[in-house]
Amino acid sequence: MVKQIKTLATIALGLPLWGMSVMAAYVPPQDQVPPRTRGGTAGRRTTCDVSSITPIAPISYLGKTTQGRPTFYWNRTGQGNVPLEFSLMEYLPTTQQLVVLHRTKINSTHNTDRFVMPQDWTELEPGKTYAWQVVALCGNPSANPYLRASVQRVSISTKKGARLEDQVKYLAQNGIWYDALALAMSSDNRQIGMDLIKDLATAEQLREPIGMEPEYRHSFLLQTIVP
Repeated sequence: MVKQIKTLATIALGLPLWGMSVMAAYVPPQDQVPPRTRGGTAGRRTTCDVSSITPIAPISYLGKTTQGRPTFYWNRTGQGNVPLEFSLMEYLPTTQQLVVLHRTKINSTHNTDRFVMPQDWTELEPGKTYAWQVVALCGNPSANPYLRASVQRVSISTKKGARLEDQVKYLAQNGIWYDALALAMSSDNRQIGMDLIKDLATAEQLREPIGMEPEYRHSFLLQTIVP
């Protein structure tokens, strides 16, 4: 079920990228992103009321979680109440194919939203690589805006008894993006989540080709959802 969260304010396009924030300090893992587990709207022409969907997650790095049923966040641009379709897929390294495990349609009226894996969905297995995808169902499958990002379940030691800010920083520094973001978004201190997204934008920019148009850059799209 999609649950409402506080909408992240947008900023004007064209702002320069920040330096690494002091609090969150996201350190992305260096794992290679498997083929077919990343993708998005950039470069596609569409007449859909939703012009793009941006994962608030790594696409140039393998996204990590310690949870069997993590929470996934995204941001969309455009107008209109367009239905969305969420899919969870498993990447098969032997064939380099994606196999759909679960798929469901969701209604979301918020620019920034999230999806929590239902209890009746199979948990992510440690060590396996998965992809999650959100598609705006506008009637033209070849032009529907979509996002796709990778996720892999891992194990790390916990940091018990620490402040929420310290827990977020610990997860971020160990590359555990999905857990760090979900915890940051649960805080009353909105800046914690904003700093984390800024860190991700900086990390993504390092992997983007020189000369790439801004509207095709994941780092640029992330900038537009952070005040």
